[in-house]
Amino acid sequence: ATAGATLTLTATPASGQRFVSWSDNSTTNPRTITMNAAVTLAANFALVQVVPIGDGAVTFGAGSMNLNTDTRIAGRSCADGGDGVNYSVTALTATTATLFNAPSTGCLAVNDEVVLINLQGNPTNYSNVGNYELLRVQSIAGNVITFAAPKTKFYGDAAGNDNNLGVNAYNQRVMLQRVPNYQRVVLSSGAVLTANPWNGVKGGVLFFRAAQGISNSGVIRMSGLGYRGGVTTINASGAGGGYQGESYGGVGVIASNNNLSGGGGCASNRSTGGGGGFGTAGSVGGAAGGCGGAA
Repeated sequence: ATAGATLTLTATPASGQRFVSWSDNSTTNPRTITMNAAVTLAANFALVQVVPIGDGAVTFGAGSMNLNTDTRIAGRSCADGGDGVNYSVTALTATTATLFNAPSTGCLAVNDEVVLINLQGNPTNYSNVGNYELLRVQSIAGNVITFAAPKTKFYGDAAGNDNNLGVNAYNQRVMLQRVPNYQRVVLSSGAVLTANPWNGVKGGVLFFRAAQGISNSGVIRMSGLGYRGGVTTINASGAGGGYQGESYGGVGVIASNNNLSGGGGCASNRSTGGGGGFGTAGSVGGAAGGCGGAA
């Protein structure tokens, strides 16, 4: 092409595949480039994941059903949890996830659909919090899960890496959770469908498919099961203060300013902590004892 000319490139996937990115990590397709120098580009494709309807139809009767701990799939047995069992992730490659604990027999299986999600960062690194994608299990070897197709997002400290995942202080909190693929879901009157609350490491996610829809005469409830509010501390002499509410940047400290999306606590004695974070900046805690900033 002549110097300065523009070219439009279109990556067209074959049947059963999808476009992922160009070799320079751009995801624009089609894309236009200006020919000021020699350019070499390759298109990356991945197999389309066909979602199976493998978990049958389920009916939730009156009472509470926790998708992370309770089992409704006929013939399923999992010592680690329920239909939507989850695990903390400690390392990632493009096609594998290393889990903190190896799944027990029957908990994950080849072709299971899973959601991979970053749930919380740390005070200085949180750009990947909220990233998630749906993947399919190709194989399981101990605590290493291999995906049927490469993941397309990042979950580590920085926008383009998967560093610093784990369950220790200042690690990125990344979770892998099984996604039940129900055929049809019926919630009877009095049924409450929920999931585990966020515990500082994992939880707080309710995720399932219903290929033929949901008949809901009950309640699907996750209210108040996300980031936790700050606590009040009182030492032996009766002094203490309220912690900031938790946020996408981690747990707070005893302070009245907000913790990103978490509310501010109060630095005065016997004061309450701030509310846990949602999508906006938390409010600042007041100066008197007994106050706390709202989420």
